Amino acid sequence: MAQGDKKSDNKDAARDKEVSGVALLYKAFRVLDAVADSRTPPRVADLLQLTDLSKGTLYRVVQALVDRRYLRVDPNDQSYRLGTRLFDMAHAVWEGFDLRRAAASELVDLRERTGETTRLAIMDRYEALFIDQADGLHELRVNGGVGSRYPLHATAAGKAILSALEPVHLAETLARLPLSELTPATIVDGDEFRAHLSIVRARGYATSVDERVTGISSVAAPILDARKVPIGAIVVTGPSTRLTNDDLESIGRDLIAAARRIAGNAGLFSEAYSVSTAPRPPKQISDDVTCALPFKAVQGESPLWVPGQDILYWVDVLAPALHIFNPRIQHNRTIPLRFIVSAVAKISETKVLLITQNGVYALNLRNNEMTFLVDPEPETPTQRLNDAKVDRGGRLWVGSMAIDGTPGHGALYSVDSQLKVIQHVDGLTMPNGIGWSPDNKWMYFVDSVTCKIYRARFDLASGKLSERTVFMNTAPEKGRPGGLTVDSNGSIWVAMYDGWCIDRFSPDGTLEESIAVPVPRPTSCIFGGPDMDILYVTSARIRLSAERISEGPWSGSVLAIRTKRHGFPEQAFIVGKEHKMAKKREALHSLSRQATDDPSA
Repeated sequence: MAQGDKKSDNKDAARDKEVSGVALLYKAFRVLDAVADSRTPPRVADLLQLTDLSKGTLYRVVQALVDRRYLRVDPNDQSYRLGTRLFDMAHAVWEGFDLRRAAASELVDLRERTGETTRLAIMDRYEALFIDQADGLHELRVNGGVGSRYPLHATAAGKAILSALEPVHLAETLARLPLSELTPATIVDGDEFRAHLSIVRARGYATSVDERVTGISSVAAPILDARKVPIGAIVVTGPSTRLTNDDLESIGRDLIAAARRIAGNAGLFSEAYSVSTAPRPPKQISDDVTCALPFKAVQGESPLWVPGQDILYWVDVLAPALHIFNPRIQHNRTIPLRFIVSAVAKISETKVLLITQNGVYALNLRNNEMTFLVDPEPETPTQRLNDAKVDRGGRLWVGSMAIDGTPGHGALYSVDSQLKVIQHVDGLTMPNGIGWSPDNKWMYFVDSVTCKIYRARFDLASGKLSERTVFMNTAPEKGRPGGLTVDSNGSIWVAMYDGWCIDRFSPDGTLEESIAVPVPRPTSCIFGGPDMDILYVTSARIRLSAERISEGPWSGSVLAIRTKRHGFPEQAFIVGKEHKMAKKREALHSLSRQATDDPSA
């Protein structure tokens, strides 16, 4: 054989050996992937099926991985788990990653303040991977350290991250995410889980009570980068006996603030969701201000008084639920709902209109059945409807906003008796409080985030707006305008969110009175009572610190203020008779049960 031929053969042999070595490496990767992706630790028979390797090759690969601590074998059942060497490598990776360093002090600070274990998590495929933690101060605390993995759908960390994903990424993830039942509290229905994530997105934090392990509770907030893409979540977890629902809500507020500091982008966030509230002012609370209904609503809103029935309807946006309160007998009926509900309006004695994240529905109060009517912004999963009122011509007026409060994404619509939708204003952020002057010549509405109350000339016959101007610019440090109502004198009563007060303005914009209330976050108000002279006020406790809750323990309750003014009964929404049978179609998403009842009866 020629010398050149020998050299060529040697090169070919070396190349074949190199290719063989690479192939063996990929076989090892297949084994590691199979172990990592298995819901339960696999045995040899399982790995043979998962990797499609021969028995001899599998034994050699597995033994090499065990020898080098990439895998470990359970002697009890001969199953395989990922080895500690991988955790060492993962820790080395995150040791040089900015997220861990940025979060370290926040984890310790939260641990010191709550006494519970605090953790930092990222999303790794369909699991929450915990990359750092500060152990709790109690002897009884949650086990599981760096390297622990839990299913996304059954953990506060996972739900917080999922809630912040952009719609396409979220849809792709949910299509492949197994919603396995770990406890009776685990959400396993796809539609229910998607609705739950919308609530998490609106709240700004996620909670988990008994969803992964019975007796364990946790609360988490997503950490967002400058593009508002989730890069992780910060978590507080502990026994449910110590972490009550009130604790979770209060800690949720602290986690939002911590997540913003970790990302270093507090200035990039929309101001829609405040996490700081001024202390209770020293102003004396009048004896005319009382607590009509002690409650712990997350975000009480949209009070609606119905004369004749002497009933106050109101909603808890983020529970979510509709409430029907009879002040005379002190009875409050609660109707739980599956989707965000932001407002309620009257249709008839047996039906009300519900404004939800998925559109406008009619609710039959006799059987709780829902009928879908219309959605002003269909197929916009990142949007939701907000406050709504019915004008004296029977039209519905409703605002929309981004669920996460993104500026400029809101609009104001009207819906007539034929369910025709007209957009009147766009470019709003959080359209809120709606009302009309006694002569129906002026319409008022609020953009809460920008602290503006608008006034526009209103034509009752046509429903058209014109000559829109800023009626009032309020100072953010004195609270942000929320829901409003107009009395028979034409004065505008405005709930000042984060302002501890209800402000009354004259038709020319003069502040006539500021009524101190014992809650930092009054959300809306309406006149009611037998003489229409009692101002009912809803309130919120969402994202309030424990200190503010202690200063305003009625937060989340319904207040009553006896006044010397009188309001107007709210108009019922009118639906045209030609829609009587046509609207018996199936709801896009069931809020309670599928409905076939006539919304205009």
